[in-house]
Amino acid sequence: MTGKGHLRRRISKSVGVAKHTIRHSQRHAFITNALDARVRLRHMHIATRHAAPHHDPL
Repeated sequence: MTGKGHLRRRISKSVGVAKHTIRHSQRHAFITNALDARVRLRHMHIATRHAAPHHDPL
């Protein structure tokens, strides 16, 4: 088991997630929750490394 996989399992267990999760589903949940909290989409692009900040200023 890789360090990241082990850490992901420990965090999931500590917050009460009983089922097995994968990195993609956790990433999706993070983005969905941030957008629900009205975080700007541009900020999410930067946080998830989907955009080059120097090409599109905030």
